Amino acid sequence: MKYLTLILCYSFTFFIQVSAQSTPPSGTEVVVPWALSFFTGKGASNLHFSDSLNGIAYWKHNPHYSLTSDGGKTWKDGKTTSQLDRIMLMYSIGRDSILAVRDSQYIYHSFNAGETWTLANTLWSGEKFGYGTFFNHKHGIIFPPEGGINVSTDLGVTWISDTWAYGPIRTTPFYDKGYLFVIEQYSTTRGILYSTNNGFTWVKVSIPPSLANYRTVGKSDNGFYLITNSNRVYLLSMTGEVLKSFQPGASDSYPYFAYLSDNEIWSIDNIGYGTRHLRKFSFADTSTVTVIMLGNHSMMFTSIIPTTWDRLLFSANGYNMADAIMTYHKSGHRDTKVEQLELPGRAEASCLFFVNGSKGFAGLASGKILKTTDGGYSWSETTLPAITGVVQKFVQRSESEFITICAAGLILETSDGGNSWRSIISPMQKMIRGAAFKGRDTIFFCTSDSIFMTTPAWQQITPVVTGLSGGYFTNLEFYDGLNGSALYRYGNFRSKAFFTIDGGNSWVTQDFNNMMYSLDPSSVGIYYALTGGFSSWYNDTTGGRVYQDGSLMGINHKPGGLIAVMYDKGDFFYNFGKNSNFIRINLGPGIASKFPVSADENTAYLLCANGRIFKFSHINNSPPPSSVLRISPVNGSPYELRNTTFKWEEPWTVSPIIEYHLQLAAGDTSNIVENIAGISLTSHPVNLMADSTIYFWRVRARNIYGWSDFNSWYSFRSSVFANQAVAWQSPFTVELTTAIMLPDGRVIVGTGAGGIARTDQPPVNWTIVNSTTFYPMNRFLYDPNNNIVFALTTGNLFFYSLNRSISWSRKEAPFGSTLVNSFGFAPPNVIYGAANYGSIFKAVTTPTTWTNIYFSPNTGNNLDIATFDSTRVIAVGESGSVIISTDGGSTFQYTGLNQTEIFRRASFAPDGTIVVLNQNGERRISTDMGVTWDYEFLRPKLQFGILLPETA
Repeated sequence: MKYLTLILCYSFTFFIQVSAQSTPPSGTEVVVPWALSFFTGKGASNLHFSDSLNGIAYWKHNPHYSLTSDGGKTWKDGKTTSQLDRIMLMYSIGRDSILAVRDSQYIYHSFNAGETWTLANTLWSGEKFGYGTFFNHKHGIIFPPEGGINVSTDLGVTWISDTWAYGPIRTTPFYDKGYLFVIEQYSTTRGILYSTNNGFTWVKVSIPPSLANYRTVGKSDNGFYLITNSNRVYLLSMTGEVLKSFQPGASDSYPYFAYLSDNEIWSIDNIGYGTRHLRKFSFADTSTVTVIMLGNHSMMFTSIIPTTWDRLLFSANGYNMADAIMTYHKSGHRDTKVEQLELPGRAEASCLFFVNGSKGFAGLASGKILKTTDGGYSWSETTLPAITGVVQKFVQRSESEFITICAAGLILETSDGGNSWRSIISPMQKMIRGAAFKGRDTIFFCTSDSIFMTTPAWQQITPVVTGLSGGYFTNLEFYDGLNGSALYRYGNFRSKAFFTIDGGNSWVTQDFNNMMYSLDPSSVGIYYALTGGFSSWYNDTTGGRVYQDGSLMGINHKPGGLIAVMYDKGDFFYNFGKNSNFIRINLGPGIASKFPVSADENTAYLLCANGRIFKFSHINNSPPPSSVLRISPVNGSPYELRNTTFKWEEPWTVSPIIEYHLQLAAGDTSNIVENIAGISLTSHPVNLMADSTIYFWRVRARNIYGWSDFNSWYSFRSSVFANQAVAWQSPFTVELTTAIMLPDGRVIVGTGAGGIARTDQPPVNWTIVNSTTFYPMNRFLYDPNNNIVFALTTGNLFFYSLNRSISWSRKEAPFGSTLVNSFGFAPPNVIYGAANYGSIFKAVTTPTTWTNIYFSPNTGNNLDIATFDSTRVIAVGESGSVIISTDGGSTFQYTGLNQTEIFRRASFAPDGTIVVLNQNGERRISTDMGVTWDYEFLRPKLQFGILLPETA
């Protein structure tokens, strides 16, 4: 009975687990019988493999090479070095073991995948490696031009010389299935010449005279195979008798062959610049030849190398730096699933965007926006304002905040993950071709002829000086807080990249003879040639180029190096975030594709006509959850309460989430102060222990199959307050732009339309005050010495109140034509004004009469001013300008800290320490009145807003 009870408990537990799993609805799976992948990186030619997995590729007379450890499915760049600035030959010896030859006489070894190299031997001078090779993991052989043979058994450290009893060598020796072959230039008795003991002794097998001028030879199952110059294939016995022969190709021009067995031989042709024919044939059935049309227009291959059981690698040899390495997958992409999905009602879509592999949006031609959280299998409508437009582009601000660029200058935004959207009316009337957030609070965007920057509200738009004319911008992207680019076409298929690596503070222009389609300055871009091939671009060099039939329709490049490419004849490429490694899936010529979409390192999409979407995803039998999308704190938040709650969305998962794992770091991502697993909810409260400190956080999820990857670190700054702020409702329904709480408890608020309201009993009993202006209220300031409240606007005027903000007076052009930006107050009754053109003005008691006490137009506008007692004054502004007085404004001393910085705020601590904030929220601190400074630097990708001490 005890045994029976145990069985029942196990059964019940298993049943509960299965019933709790959520199985995603499926699309229509698309069968891809065979597939290709391409390596478009550097050194993509001259392949050499030491076994079925480990190989290298390199460009001759060049420092670039690449390595693979999975039989050529994926490649990575080798580390370049001045020791091998001109590689002559390179060989894979084993996993992470490489041998290289430079200048035909210097032999280098590396046993850590090229991280370091050791000079193993310096041979005698002269051209020694014209007919030499390394093979079988540790052996080498050289046929020097003066004759003889040299053999090494220790990777070229030592050599044994001997005489050579045969004719001169015509081609480089090659190793095949334990046999080392050479082909003689001429001989009185032409035959097959081979060695089975790594070159120490040789055997020559006579063959019929009609086969004397063969070009390829190798070891067959029970003898040899041989291919003549007429491309006829022969099967020979070990003693040279012809067993079988046939002509597998028709009009093929000099094909290249790969023999796997008597029943599996492959060849590829190079007929002009037409489509490549891949053929499979067999000696067992010489009447059947399988022909596969690869569609690789203009690509030239001079070698085939079989690696693992399902892969053939094609590349060029010699000095070719043009074509990519192509891998043919006989059984298709076994780890990639292709599905066809449909939007509800097969609605026509204008735009498609995915945050990751599960959450995405579709903009319909009708103006609606649909949302999916299960990878496109099901869609729901979102809430939109009354007036919408056709979505042209989705732009991500954070994992829960997005904007859409619509037709007719309409912009929509959402802060709830895309469930509801609201309108932003932009003054832009031109069509926006590209837009991207740099950090949280700055948007760069481009029209066809200009680049601009703006805030999330799209009201203050500032042009970016480009110096470009005669062409047009095609797109603009930011890949993180620092690296962004805009691409500009001009002339006859030429382009320029206008890019930044410092968050848009400075820009660089680079010219290209062909088309640059995307460029992340920190990692990789896509370069497209006039002749029709695309290639990776990084470190100012193109890699191998992929030519395909048809025209390139579109490229989508997301942060993290996720790149999708689509051609109009059905060829779709995706790199799954592996930079220069692309899979290719041919969907056929009938696909009316619109745009490829990069989702994440496991998923990509292709938007097509008539509501059709193709989904490409990595698959396995035990999928962990997708990456977790965070809600708050948002990335770059400048002000998070000490008692804060971290929130995120439940990710897509095949089986239920078991737990979440939250990590919190202080100051640096290596300093983890909270490492909390076992969280069951999608939120978790944490008490931050430090005031005004940079924190970093990330989260992952686990189901029964394992953990998802941690998402990238988000950052924020803690505040000095512990408790949650209380919301007060003002009498306005429009946007508030500034507010102030005065020492007597009064609260004053201002709007973007010039409205002012006040209360003596917050949060109730509000009174709207007539401000006599429609200028936006930018800032309230309080003068405690004269009991005056000031209101600054965008116009050349300010407002002030002498009766507790009940009524207001306006002062037109207080500084003449110079705009006022800030006020500072010193006892007993002095008012200082910071203004444009490096100006500082002074008034006494009343703000109606001002005297210019400092003018420095070459140092930029002064943006803020502060005082300490009656003697010390500091003004800060553009171009790193800091101006200090220690005698009440009688004299000033200018300091230019860093011309790339804009100082937004200045203040004095109670002990007289100067604290200055730049545009990133970073502090510059001086304890000796500006003689020396301490610098605070945030992580480069952070872009913080500015805290206004006077506002609430």
